[in-house]
Amino acid sequence: MSTGDHGFLPFAVHLPTLFEGFATHWLKARLPAGLHLEVQHRAGVEGSTAVAFQIDLVLRGEGGKVLAVLDTKYKDTPEPSSEDVQQIVAYAVRMGTQKAFLIYPSTATPARRLKVGMVQVDILSFELNRELNQSGSAVLAGLLAELKIT
Repeated sequence: MSTGDHGFLPFAVHLPTLFEGFATHWLKARLPAGLHLEVQHRAGVEGSTAVAFQIDLVLRGEGGKVLAVLDTKYKDTPEPSSEDVQQIVAYAVRMGTQKAFLIYPSTATPARRLKVGMVQVDILSFELNRELNQSGSAVLAGLLAELKIT
């Protein structure tokens, strides 16, 4: 193996952050009019000035109404973890919505619906191993269908 004549600085990429940023950018660019995706929303917890949630994505509709909370998870797992479900349910309760979405990078975590009290958690796959516009379109279609937005 030989070396080239150009220097290169090594770097590391945090894949969960890259996946979150990509999925966010893709969805924001294609949301229908009247919808807004708020990124990294900080939501305080009543009774504490120190405790707050950092919510990946808050989907808002007309007038700023919260329609859903979304969280990306860069994991290859057949089941969402209890911690992932607990986290997104807490976000939904805090934001006053009954719709929550966990977005994984592959169908290794199959699409399904979970229910925790009044909160419906839908599992979506933004598949990175297929054409990204098709995969993103499937996520957006699933999101809009669950929210009954045409």
